[in-house]
Amino acid sequence: MNHVSRQTIENKRQRLIDQLIDADVFKIDGKQLFEVSLTKLEYEFKTVQLHTRYKKKVSG
Repeated sequence: MNHVSRQTIENKRQRLIDQLIDADVFKIDGKQLFEVSLTKLEYEFKTVQLHTRYKKKVSG
């Protein structure tokens, strides 16, 4: 993998980690966020987004 692709992936991981921390998610399956795969980070972020949308819909 070239340097640009690796950097792009790392940037995406860091963005997801930052967004999950903003949503008060600090661990996934007992692991620190930086220890979790990009795929798991993406899944958890989507789960948080769905939960947030549901809460907004229910509360008005």
